Amino acid sequence: MLFGVSMVGILGFAALAVDVSYLRLSALQAQNAADAGAHAAMVAYRSTLDESQSTTVAEAVVGMNMIAGNQVTLDTTNDIEFGGWDYDDPSPTFDPTLPFVNAAQVTVRRTNASTDGPVNLLLAPIFGHDTGNVVADAVGALRFREVVLAFDITPSMKDDFAEAQQAALNFLDQMYRGGAAWPGDQIGMVAYVGEAVVYTPLDYVDTAYGTISTDWLTNLNWCNQDYPPWPAAAGGAYYNVAPAMPDCTHPDDPGMYPNPSGTNPGDAIALATSELIGLGTSSSLKNIVLLTDDFVECPADTRPCTEGNLTLNAWLQANTASNNNISIHTVFLDNGSSASAAAEIWVASLARGYGTVNSTADSTDLTDILDDIVSMIPVALVN
Repeated sequence: MLFGVSMVGILGFAALAVDVSYLRLSALQAQNAADAGAHAAMVAYRSTLDESQSTTVAEAVVGMNMIAGNQVTLDTTNDIEFGGWDYDDPSPTFDPTLPFVNAAQVTVRRTNASTDGPVNLLLAPIFGHDTGNVVADAVGALRFREVVLAFDITPSMKDDFAEAQQAALNFLDQMYRGGAAWPGDQIGMVAYVGEAVVYTPLDYVDTAYGTISTDWLTNLNWCNQDYPPWPAAAGGAYYNVAPAMPDCTHPDDPGMYPNPSGTNPGDAIALATSELIGLGTSSSLKNIVLLTDDFVECPADTRPCTEGNLTLNAWLQANTASNNNISIHTVFLDNGSSASAAAEIWVASLARGYGTVNSTADSTDLTDILDDIVSMIPVALVN
């Protein structure tokens, strides 16, 4: 009799240990499926902006997972929802009522009410407990983007700058999303030759789109006809101590082009970093897109300068950006010079974080390259 009672007790503890562990394993599998589904939903939404297509993708990805040996079925009517995740909220939560969509919540269930039913237990049925329930949910969210375009406006860019302008406008349009810009997205621009200036201060796309778009469409060029100073006389040298879009014309000779001198990407990276730190928010993904077609070059004036110092400064400024969680995407435009191959390698060395390395010999490719960059927003599993 005592032996029989002991065996029942032992079996009971065994059933408890085995099936609790089994349910924990099933819960982990459910969580993995939910995480994968939420991540997939927002990766798809990032490129399509379509909830239906994103739901289909999430359903397929969730279905690649198994719980307790059975393929997972996602209830697309009840268990996936799109909404907002406000990173600026001190205690952010998934909120389907926010006026923007940057998040998806996916729930994976194995319960009496779910399509796949509950998890069948292993030993507990001996004692009349046949099944157990597991539920897991996950939220995937797109982080807001803060981007500073850092454009080389030196004379060698003159013939390709119309394409660079179009690429910048398309980049802005992609962030604006037809009037549905995410409220935390910001954009700005730094222009540089021997030194850099903020051409467009970092600002919110949803409120400043019209102003920025008009300015870039009207004024964005390798030169700016409203920017002095001009050389004192025709034929004089033009030194860009504080460059913006330099003036294309000379007051004494409209046919003469000034020669904005020097190429200093390190100064551009430093200024872009300052913009992102000073005007950005800690929760956003910060990016610099550096466009150039050559090595560094000292300005043609009397200021102390060596190409070696400019090169070192560019690397140091890129490291500073990276240390502040700023990614740098590089875009090299091959101008066909004998030094282009080496310059391309050097420019690529300035990429940081999850920034991409890009190059082309055809400036008409710039729009597609920047379009790829703007769509590369990492998805965060936030819950």
